[in-house]
Amino acid sequence: GVQTCALPICASTSTGTGTSTSGATMSGKTCGFVGLGIMGEGMATCLIKSGIKLVVWNRSAAKAEALKAAHPEAVTVASSPAAVLGACEVTFCMLSTPAACQAVYEMPGGVLEGVAPGKCVVDCATLAVADMARLSVQVVAKGGRFLEGPVSGSKGPAAAVALVFLCGGDKALFEHVSAELEAMGKASFYRSEERRVGKEC
Repeated sequence: GVQTCALPICASTSTGTGTSTSGATMSGKTCGFVGLGIMGEGMATCLIKSGIKLVVWNRSAAKAEALKAAHPEAVTVASSPAAVLGACEVTFCMLSTPAACQAVYEMPGGVLEGVAPGKCVVDCATLAVADMARLSVQVVAKGGRFLEGPVSGSKGPAAAVALVFLCGGDKALFEHVSAELEAMGKASFYRSEERRVGKEC
């Protein structure tokens, strides 16, 4: 899980606040999801169950195809991370390591290639502050919006809508994706405009 920070919590949402979003309300929305590993698969499935359709990509194509096979009406498999971003306003990334994040962001057809004005990236990996800051700068430099959304939890909570999101960066984007965060977790907290929610906090 992610280590918690000592920063003040500026805003929070949780399933206990009366702001829960029904599947009917979420129905028709489409989001991107890059990274369907141990955590990402469960998180993506929670989004699907909330009524969201997904455009997905995974380094191992078999995992993306398996998700589509399980939810054929809700999942579209994209040819690259850039194609995911091209199809969606908001894309969630859940990659396993700093090296994987850098590779998937910077490779030909990667996340950064798909960033354009109006595109939003929510990165849920647990990264060092410097790594998350680099990703944010790279996305914003291309006109995109970036939210750090590292999670506290593991495979079980990811599948059981029991993750906790500790967010930082673009506050307006945090509010914009609050329903999606709620669909994947039991609580989400916004901590700071500054990039200070990485594991070095």
